[in-house]
Amino acid sequence: MKISIVIPVYNVEAYIADCLQSVFAQTFQDPMECLLVDDCGTDRSMQIVQTMLADYHGPIEFHILHHEQNRGLSAARNTGMAAATGDYVYFLDSDDYITSDCIEQLVKPLSQSQLKYDVVVGNYDQLGEHQQPKRPLVREFIFRPSVFHSYLVWKWYTMAWNKLYRLGYIREKKLQFKEGMIHEDELWSFQVACTASTIYVIPVVTYFYRLRGDSIITGTSLQKKMDAMTVVLQEIWNYSCEIRLVHSPELYEKIQSLSINNLKMLRGDASLFREQYHRQRKIIRYGWREVFMYKELSVYRLMRDIHCLMPEWLGCRWLAFCLKKR
Repeated sequence: MKISIVIPVYNVEAYIADCLQSVFAQTFQDPMECLLVDDCGTDRSMQIVQTMLADYHGPIEFHILHHEQNRGLSAARNTGMAAATGDYVYFLDSDDYITSDCIEQLVKPLSQSQLKYDVVVGNYDQLGEHQQPKRPLVREFIFRPSVFHSYLVWKWYTMAWNKLYRLGYIREKKLQFKEGMIHEDELWSFQVACTASTIYVIPVVTYFYRLRGDSIITGTSLQKKMDAMTVVLQEIWNYSCEIRLVHSPELYEKIQSLSINNLKMLRGDASLFREQYHRQRKIIRYGWREVFMYKELSVYRLMRDIHCLMPEWLGCRWLAFCLKKR
C-alpha cells in the first residue's frame, strides 16, 4: 500500500519546519510520497522546505509542485490530489503537524480487513487560543446507508485533513475542492458524506490542529464569513439537486441547521440579518411538505420553519423573533 501526503504551502515560515519534521518522523514502513504544493507565498516558507529536503535522506519520496500564482488552499489540494500516485491520499495543512505514528495508525484498519474503506478518520487535538468545542470520536465502522446520517450527527468532523481517502473512490466520484471560496471543507465533507460507501473512525489522536489568530477560521470578519457560508449553502443545494437528494428529510434538516446556525450569529445586527436572510431564501426552496412532514416531534422547530412558507419580509421577522426567544 502506498500513501500520498498532500501539503499546500503558503506563508507559513514559522510552522513549516514542524510540519515537515513530523512527516520525516513517520513510522509507516510501506511506500509513501509527500507532495508539497508551492502556492506562491511571499515569505521564506519554500526556502525552508528546500533546505530541509536537501538534508533529508529517508525513504519518503518528496515532490514540489509549483503554482504560477497564488490560487488558494482548494486549488493547492486539487493540484496535489491530481499528482498523487498512492492508494490513499492524506491532506496535511502546513501550519499543523502529525504524530510520528499517524499514517501507521490510520492504515491499521485497512491492513486488518479485506475491505478497502473509502475514508479512514483519525482524531485530533487543538493548539493555541480560541479553541473550539470538539466532539469525542469513537471507534466505528460506518457503511452506506448510514454514512450520510453519521455526518449529520457529527460522528466525524468536517475538516478535510487527518483522513485517508481512497484515491480510486475520489477519482471515480470526481470529487474536487471548490476553488475560490473559503470554508471549502464544509462542501467537501458534504460531498464525501453523499458519496462514500464506507468510513472507519478511530479515536486515536494523530493530528495537531493549530488555531492561529490570522487563520481563516479565527481571523475572518463576520460579514466575510457569512458571505462564505452563504456560498457553501448554495453549493450544497446545487450538489443536492445534481444527485437528486434535495428532498431527503435528512438533507432538509442539514440545510435548515446550516442556515439557522449562520443567522443566529447575526441576531445583534438587524440589517445584516435581513440581508443574509433574503440571500438564503433565494437558495432554499422548501414548501409545505418539507416543513410539516420532515419534523422530529418539536413544536419549536415546526413553528420556526414556518418562515419558509411566508412572504420573505414576514418570514425574516418571524425567524428573528423565534431566534430571540431561543
